[in-house]
Amino acid sequence: MGMYTGLKGTIKIKEEVIENFSEFINGDLDIGWEGILPEGHGWLNYRRNSFIPFGSLCYMPHSWEEVKMNLDKETREFTFACSLKNYEGEIRYFIENVLPIIGLSWELEELYEEDEEPVLHIYREEDFF
Repeated sequence: MGMYTGLKGTIKIKEEVIENFSEFINGDLDIGWEGILPEGHGWLNYRRNSFIPFGSLCYMPHSWEEVKMNLDKETREFTFACSLKNYEGEIRYFIENVLPIIGLSWELEELYEEDEEPVLHIYREEDFF
């Protein structure tokens, strides 16, 4: 059947992608990841790319259900919680190759369904400049 891995947290979206990202999150059928990422980006080849951030929460702690997908356009902070079968390393690829394009900073928890503690992925632009 396969095991699930969850991803939840907050991403501060870059100003230059906020409009397209907003349309994507609000379900505009014409804007998918294709409307945000450069043509030919590897993320577009992952079958489960829409599971981040739209994957249902499966086998995650009940507290994760309280996290509602939300984009505050004023602060550009996007909050979400999702899960997916991470067979192709989708989460690692997303963090290493997609977040640097769309995000200024992020604080995410990655939790494999059998683990007790999540792995933290934190990047704050101000920590590096």
